[in-house]
Amino acid sequence: MLRGRTPPAGWLVAADCLVAVALAAFASVRAPSGGWFLGVAIIGLASGVAVRRVRPSAVFVGQSVMAAGAVLVGVPGDAVVIAVALALYPVASGVRAWPAAAAVGGASAAVFVPGFMTVVVPGLPVVAAPPGEESFASTPLSSLGYGVVVIGGSWALGRVLRARRADAEQLARLREQRAVGEERLRIGRDVHDILGHSLSVIAMKAAVAEHLAADRPEEGHAALSAIAQVSREALDDVRTVLTALREVDDTRAGLDDLPRLVANAEAAGLSVTLEQDGHRQVPASVQASAYRILQEALTNAVRYAAPRECTLSLVQSAGALVVTATNPATRTWHSEGYGLLGVRERVTAHGGSMSAGGAADGRFVLRATLPLSTARRP
Repeated sequence: MLRGRTPPAGWLVAADCLVAVALAAFASVRAPSGGWFLGVAIIGLASGVAVRRVRPSAVFVGQSVMAAGAVLVGVPGDAVVIAVALALYPVASGVRAWPAAAAVGGASAAVFVPGFMTVVVPGLPVVAAPPGEESFASTPLSSLGYGVVVIGGSWALGRVLRARRADAEQLARLREQRAVGEERLRIGRDVHDILGHSLSVIAMKAAVAEHLAADRPEEGHAALSAIAQVSREALDDVRTVLTALREVDDTRAGLDDLPRLVANAEAAGLSVTLEQDGHRQVPASVQASAYRILQEALTNAVRYAAPRECTLSLVQSAGALVVTATNPATRTWHSEGYGLLGVRERVTAHGGSMSAGGAADGRFVLRATLPLSTARRP
């Protein structure tokens, strides 16, 4: 659906004024001499052209009435047809376009009915055209054909413009809806990654605290403290992600937050080795995706790795950031689970590639390549 009518731009109104002056000059040159009413009719037609975009429907009705009178008094038919066609165009292209039968029929009747009357009624037009000049009275068929082409072409051009405008607005709405959908998917992935990682650590520490509560209360108390810390950090991360729904500037986790991520995994009893050569000029969206990929890898290692160790690697080279996670997992991610699916979606969003599976030495290796030049919002 087309939106409501907006006021025409100033330069369009100025251009219409110039066209109106040109039309008045053309009609004056072509008009027969004699009769002040000819001048009044020409000025009326030109005035309608000048304001045709301000009130399209009202101007079109007034222009049609003026055109009928202009033909009867002797204003050249070609100038009258042009004036009506110019008034018809904004009606055809406007938001509340008239039905074709009403608009084209009204424009045609305003010109052709008076034109036919000049042929059959003696004394019309009031001021006859000079000998040799084409008019409805002297050459009715050619004048009729000329009017049909010009009026019909004006209507068709206006309808095409209206259809293209409607298509452009629909495309804009679809893009907006797609952007909203992608943002919801991104937030869903982030919440899944945050909760999956944090709850894994909490579950591990809770089991340790329960086991040590009676025999070694100090270690049990430390495990409970770790649970409290991880829970607070998880809540902060979730709040940050959900705040992005209301804020323009989206603050997300990046590679600078990796030490905290590693500390949480080590608090759950996982030995983590982090290898990175820095992240020079890595876009924020790539950093966020790399962080979430490594978070998912650590979550997997906390759950399944035996022995409990994991190696993380970030290497920036050849216009891409290569993220690698290796652990001696006795169980690998299920291909139908949300973990690998989320990683694959993040990598695909950047036009990158990934691989995940068992290596020859029995370790589980996840490798994702995130191009920097095609970085998009994950």
